[in-house]
Amino acid sequence: MLKKFMANGIILASTLSGLVVAQTQTPARAYQAENVYHYGNVCTRSKPLNQRIGASQGHGVISRIPKGNKVGILASSSNNNWLYVNHQGKLGWVHKSYICD
Repeated sequence: MLKKFMANGIILASTLSGLVVAQTQTPARAYQAENVYHYGNVCTRSKPLNQRIGASQGHGVISRIPKGNKVGILASSSNNNWLYVNHQGKLGWVHKSYICD
């Protein structure tokens, strides 16, 4: 079953497997911990992971998440390379290659 809805001009699709964002812009701030469809851990080599305001390296850094910290995954970018995560109440984008189960 696929449901679509709008959030601040961004089309979102809700499926049984979770939420997929149709654009790489930041989804509405309405996301809370209960919207998490998966959890993952930061698996960088040594440096903290940059959590960004948008889904690319060109966007500013909101916070730095230390290696091993758990994040709640709320959505993914349309190309599935970036994940929109909640870390200690801060919402932002991280690259999927640095998140492991």
